Amino acid sequence: MRALLRCALLTLCLYSTPAAADAPALAPVTLRNAGELSLTTPDGKDYRLFISIPTEAPPPEGWPVIYVLDGNAWFPQFSAQAIMMGRRPDHNGLLPAIIVGIGYPGDRDFYMDRRVPDFTPNAPEREAPTEGWEAPGGADRFLDFIESRVKPLVLGNYKANPRNQSIFGHSLGGLLVLHAYFTRPNAYANYAAVSSSIWWNREYIREEEARFVSTLAKAPPSGRLILAVGAAELPDMVQGSEDMATRLSPLAAKGLKFDFLKIEGEDHITVPLPAFTRLIRSTLQASAIDREHYRKLQEAPAQ
Repeated sequence: MRALLRCALLTLCLYSTPAAADAPALAPVTLRNAGELSLTTPDGKDYRLFISIPTEAPPPEGWPVIYVLDGNAWFPQFSAQAIMMGRRPDHNGLLPAIIVGIGYPGDRDFYMDRRVPDFTPNAPEREAPTEGWEAPGGADRFLDFIESRVKPLVLGNYKANPRNQSIFGHSLGGLLVLHAYFTRPNAYANYAAVSSSIWWNREYIREEEARFVSTLAKAPPSGRLILAVGAAELPDMVQGSEDMATRLSPLAAKGLKFDFLKIEGEDHITVPLPAFTRLIRSTLQASAIDREHYRKLQEAPAQ
């Protein structure tokens, strides 16, 4: 598996309007230290897995891992950002991280026929499904797939830290991350829910939120929830996130680890990258041991 990924550089195809007849030919662009492979579930669903390995050596406990939903759309920019921010941890204090984009076969950015089943909880129908959308309700099957296939693949083939894993989702993917946090709050160290579709099914996710909150006194979660929204998004999207933040923020006394980010100047499609950058800054801080480890690597004679 490791050899397969090492040989499979991720190629970015360039799409544009037809070039002039005498325009120079453009070669495909590849992402550094990145590759892709395919996984098929027992029930025949195909997934496209994108993996980026840091250019820096792993820290003593292994590289952190960030699993990114809608990998077709977000993996190229997120993996490049993680590599740039993870350079020289001895100087900037940020750990390099493995980025795992979970996507679908094909070259489109988003696949609604796959996203709707994968990212929505199994819930009583409160309103008619959006016209043209596939049947919802497969969120737990999708999360089980990550637990049983994707995580073991990453942890079994790379020096990754099993105690520092994060999941990032945007829009319907943000809804999926909220569902994961409210029902599996110890599966990841960090849950980043960005521009979450809280409105889905007449805000059904609030029922899961209420059940989760009722358990806090007995079992505070180990995972941290990061809820983010762009200040320039549609007013109801912003309001839904702000309302959830208002309900969750006071629960720190019960053990809740929660951050709310309202990112100025960003709309629904521009907010993921700055939110991802904030995720790295807030969760991948190098410890004193990590910094010393990388300082010694920098001072070691070249082999």
